[in-house]
Amino acid sequence: MPITRSVGVRSFLLLAALLVVVMASAVAFIGARNYDHETDLLGERSASQARFLASVSAEAIFFRDFLTLETLVRNAIEDPSTVHVVFTDNDGTTMTRFIDRDDQRIVDMLDAGAGPDSNTLADALVVDADVREVVQPVVSQGAQLGEVRVLYSIEPARENARRFVRDASVAAGIVLALVLIATTVIFRRKIRHPLRDLTHKTQALAAGEFHEGIGVDRRDEIGVLQSAFNEMARELQGTLVGLERARDDAERADRVKSDFLANMSHEIRTPLNALLGLSELLLDSNLTADQRELVTTMHRSGEALLEMLNEILDYSKLENNRLELDVEPFDVRELVDSTTDLFVAAAREKGVSVETDVAADVPRVVLGDEGRTRQVLVNLVGNAVKFTDRGSVRISVETAGDRLRFVVTDTGIGLDPDQADSLFEPFRQADSTTTRQFGGTGLGLAISQRLVEMMDGEIRATGAIGDGASFSFDVALPAANTATDRTAPSVAEIDRGLARRHPIRVLVAEDNTVNQLVATRMFARLGYSVDVAADGVEAIDMVLAGGYDLVLMDVQMPRLDGVQATQRIKSLLPAEQCPRIVACTAHALEGDRERYLTAGLDDYLSKPIELARVAAIIESTPPLAIAVDSRGPTPPTINDELDRPMDDIASLPIDDRAEIDDCSVIDREELVRLLGEDAEPLLALLLPVFQADAVERLAAIRLAVGGGDAESLRLEAHALKGGARAIAITTIGDDAARLEAMGRAGDCAGADDLIASIERELIRVGDVVASSTSG
Repeated sequence: MPITRSVGVRSFLLLAALLVVVMASAVAFIGARNYDHETDLLGERSASQARFLASVSAEAIFFRDFLTLETLVRNAIEDPSTVHVVFTDNDGTTMTRFIDRDDQRIVDMLDAGAGPDSNTLADALVVDADVREVVQPVVSQGAQLGEVRVLYSIEPARENARRFVRDASVAAGIVLALVLIATTVIFRRKIRHPLRDLTHKTQALAAGEFHEGIGVDRRDEIGVLQSAFNEMARELQGTLVGLERARDDAERADRVKSDFLANMSHEIRTPLNALLGLSELLLDSNLTADQRELVTTMHRSGEALLEMLNEILDYSKLENNRLELDVEPFDVRELVDSTTDLFVAAAREKGVSVETDVAADVPRVVLGDEGRTRQVLVNLVGNAVKFTDRGSVRISVETAGDRLRFVVTDTGIGLDPDQADSLFEPFRQADSTTTRQFGGTGLGLAISQRLVEMMDGEIRATGAIGDGASFSFDVALPAANTATDRTAPSVAEIDRGLARRHPIRVLVAEDNTVNQLVATRMFARLGYSVDVAADGVEAIDMVLAGGYDLVLMDVQMPRLDGVQATQRIKSLLPAEQCPRIVACTAHALEGDRERYLTAGLDDYLSKPIELARVAAIIESTPPLAIAVDSRGPTPPTINDELDRPMDDIASLPIDDRAEIDDCSVIDREELVRLLGEDAEPLLALLLPVFQADAVERLAAIRLAVGGGDAESLRLEAHALKGGARAIAITTIGDDAARLEAMGRAGDCAGADDLIASIERELIRVGDVVASSTSG
């Protein structure tokens, strides 16, 4: 026992491993030596054979006795190690043709295309790593008559070496087995018994029996293990109760969270699905314009709520960083306007106004995840409206270095600055009374913070109790390069002769004069002459009579809107005679496209319409497969159109030399994005038309504000916004959008300032028109 106790387990294992390595190395070394020896013997034997063949073949080569040479070859290859033998004369001519076709290697070489020539076959065989060659010149009376090539295989040497290694390994294995048996007998009590005792104690420890320890009677590795086990048992005994309590708390919290999300999903989805379904049915019924607007807003709000619910239920994905950003170009101002539209009705009921302000230096189109940005903005605006009983909610966007800063400010209940940071924790609100009074899950700001951080941004909150609050977030949204970041083809890539290659008949249903002219001239630049309908009723009549292939249908028109007109057309025409109908609308909320497609339209274009996207729509529109005589005359090209009498404004020809000296009222970058680099001649034609239409619209807006007619204000401001944005007069377009929001909210306060701002811009437009006309 003293000897075994003095030798550690590690030392014993090292000795055993060393013994294995030494024996394996010895076997490998002796085997390699044996292989080299066998190979040398084969080489010497083949060289002797070559010398013998050279000595007996001189006369046969000299007299070209092929039969004798063939006999020598046949006798030589009877040696198992000899693969091939060939005789050649001094000219390199092969003098033997015999090939041993029983040798598989030779058969493989012939199958691989080595050729039937014996000498060529020898050259191919030498490439084989297992075949080696001996070349012996054939000499007679001091003169060389040719040579003999003997190819032999070293596979027998390798086989002998394998046999030796196998036998040696068996012997070494027997020796090692005997050593291991002896070692097991000697060290059985040193290793096995202590480990068995340690196993029993570990099982007892797993069962919660901490009172038993292990006696330490060793000074080797086993003794260290026994001491460490005893220390671990003491520490585990002291912490087990705390771990069990923490585990129970974590499981209980996880169950509460899961139950909450499941219950919330069920309780909210059930009435929300009913709300969405009923509003869909209402939209398909006969409604007045005002009723349709209200139901549309209700349905859109329900869809937004359902989307937010789905994203809240995906909060666990945010925690695991499993959500990805979808970076695409989007319009900042449209994002702000559409977000505002969601809350004006709720704010109006509380007597709260919703205002927007996008700084002039904010790019119109930026690159980023529109859906995630919208989600954060919707959450902040929704909170602001919820916690504000009087006053206003203001949404502003400004540049902050290389980032955009979105700020939502309200005049509501405010917040405690000391609790500002805790607002962004999950399931937290300012205090418990807030939850009881206003409701909410407390997840919205936590989700917003995680989304902003995903976009490499920062969100913050400031305010004071009773003095309103301000929430802002900064995100990196670089300006989009309109030449490279669009999914539609660039203006430079558009085929201006598209009408000749792809002739179709087109109808534009649009009530706004400026938008009519813009659409007409867009199609003209592609080589098309289009017809125009001023409302939904007229569009139905023209489609039924005209045999059109494509209809651009404005959604919001007098008498009958675009959706109702489309449904009426599709109910009257068989599918094979129905044109492709594309919705054109300023509504650009996520989900609008799906809503219009569900309503029966075939595709969707958001205003302002871009020339590149119009071209893409045309390219994807096939002509109707109906007889030519039932479609009316072939649509004229733009060259034919310019020869017609100028009986309406849409047929006025464009002067390619026209120039606008002062374009300060035009957003040049936006104009290029919409109409292309060569848009200036078209702009010279559009500006006078827009000026005349805008003056009439502004007069109607004044009357609506003076009479408190919010619905007329909304409709006229919507039309003015569409016309201004169609030709990139962004200042008037943005002011008109604010007036439209006021009309939708039923609050005309502050409209006079916006009307005055539009009037000033119209004066500038008039100056530009006058200067271009006089020039």
